[in-house]
Amino acid sequence: FSGFVATSSTYPLDLLRTRFAVQKSDKKFYNKGILAAIRQIKAQEGVQGFYKGCVSAVLQRTISLGIVFSSHDYINNSIKSNFEDIIGQNGLSTLNFLTGGLSGMLAKAVTMPLDVIRKRMQVQGPSRSHSIVGNYLQEIPKDYNFFKTFLNIYKNEGPFALYKGLLPALLKAAPSTAVTLFVVGLCRNAFNEYNNKLQVKQ
Repeated sequence: FSGFVATSSTYPLDLLRTRFAVQKSDKKFYNKGILAAIRQIKAQEGVQGFYKGCVSAVLQRTISLGIVFSSHDYINNSIKSNFEDIIGQNGLSTLNFLTGGLSGMLAKAVTMPLDVIRKRMQVQGPSRSHSIVGNYLQEIPKDYNFFKTFLNIYKNEGPFALYKGLLPALLKAAPSTAVTLFVVGLCRNAFNEYNNKLQVKQ
């Protein structure tokens, strides 16, 4: 539920980021700033324009979090149970970091099609009419929902198009998730030590 709230509440900012990233240099309106971009989207596409691809984003975030935490715990526990003597107490932080990277890559690989669909839907609109597919320009649909966008990619570009950009996405997900879970582990250990000290004093 927290993933749903966080993703949906900040989604318009994610859409704006994508729109800024793909705009051409001759598009002067967005270049005037965030407020100008907000006014343009509101005037041309309505409030719903800020949430194009939001369903895909929520699904991706929810599934990704589930995969990250479940796979991270599973891999960690499996390695600890078999190699606890080798790892030792000092190696737990390193193990937490490495397994965090693996779980992040796994989650990204599974949810990559949702990420591609989200970005394709985000660029739908009057400010961008074509995208490059292979060596030719393909018209960007204006009002495709989640399922229509999926079918459009699958039929016109093939199933592997749903994994375009997978390598850089994995390279980003690995360190990002590793650092996040590493810090979470440090904080968890610090709180546990603090609670243990309080219990001893009592």
